Amino acid sequence: MVEDPLLWRAGSADLADWLDGVRRALLGDDVAGYEVWSGPVFPDYGSVIHRAGDTAGLARFLATRDVGTLRATTRRGVLQGETSIELRVEDRTGADALRVVPSGERAGRVRLTAPVADPAALARWLHQLSPLLPVPVPLREASGAPLPEPLAVTLYHRAGDVLIGLEELDGRPADARPRPARKRVLVSTQADTLATESGLLVHPAVLELRPVTTAGELARWLAELDVAWGERPELSALTGRAARAVLPYGNLRAEVWKIEHGTPMLMVGRPFGPQVTASGPPERLARWARPLLDVAVHERAASPSRRALTKWLRGVEESVFASRAQWTVTASAAPPGVLPADPLTSAELADLLSGAQEGRVPGVDRITPGEVTLIGADAAFGRVDVTGRPAP
Repeated sequence: MVEDPLLWRAGSADLADWLDGVRRALLGDDVAGYEVWSGPVFPDYGSVIHRAGDTAGLARFLATRDVGTLRATTRRGVLQGETSIELRVEDRTGADALRVVPSGERAGRVRLTAPVADPAALARWLHQLSPLLPVPVPLREASGAPLPEPLAVTLYHRAGDVLIGLEELDGRPADARPRPARKRVLVSTQADTLATESGLLVHPAVLELRPVTTAGELARWLAELDVAWGERPELSALTGRAARAVLPYGNLRAEVWKIEHGTPMLMVGRPFGPQVTASGPPERLARWARPLLDVAVHERAASPSRRALTKWLRGVEESVFASRAQWTVTASAAPPGVLPADPLTSAELADLLSGAQEGRVPGVDRITPGEVTLIGADAAFGRVDVTGRPAP
């Protein structure tokens, strides 16, 4: 494997030269200086033990501290457009931790945070990260059609992994009070695989927050995701009554929530309301995502009665497994001997949940291949965690 350009090991290169390369790439020419901090990062954040005016002075000091491995890390700052950069000595924690914090404006060759208005702009931004990676990111062809809403993208480079974070663009002035921005897509990968896996981000279906009201609209979005992952679409053929089936609650939005080492996690729901997530291997997306097209997965039981819960649970098991399910129930607060022996049928689970004092009804939380978990499930003694798997 090609060495990570943001990682220095003793004997691999001259430390002063490596520090100067990091400065040029991430910080620019106008670095006001460097502070070396020692001690724990949390909770008291240690203390400054040295200040250096340039990389040569910093290298001389670090040589006296027996530094063997140094990694440059990046993350988004308090405001969009700001990026925090640190150099951390690896394998030192607690009182022995050692890190370097540069001061001054960030004006290096590589832009770590940027607004992106279309997939082509994102493709160009990903390509310019190449000097920071062991494997360059190719400049990919991508659509120049504007996204429904502009986004902000940030590189988070940490020990052992790389994160690309996309969130809603905060167009407020730089000196305005910071506010949390809504996360849109988080890509988690390795530095040497980012070149391949970042290609998913140039597809509009991966970037957009897609409004969906019918199963047919959701199926078309899932088919576009199949194409993004290089598969032949299998979910675009819904026609007639199946395509017109209206998803419950209205104002639903479908989005790619995360991509972890090439594996997508999808979310369908509404803001501050019921949300269902689904994840699994991209080459089998058509199989594990298909239950999202069924109304039962998105709705909840009509009432907390045993009859309504049984009907809803049987609809969920048929949607997710196309067969009966067996349910596992756990509860940390359950008195000894109260929980029935697993596994339970849907009717037995409905009997347990119908005894909830608050009268709440559960919903589907997450779907993965061969498994479904519920949210909001209560029994007479309090909250329970419920997992369903296909019956043998």
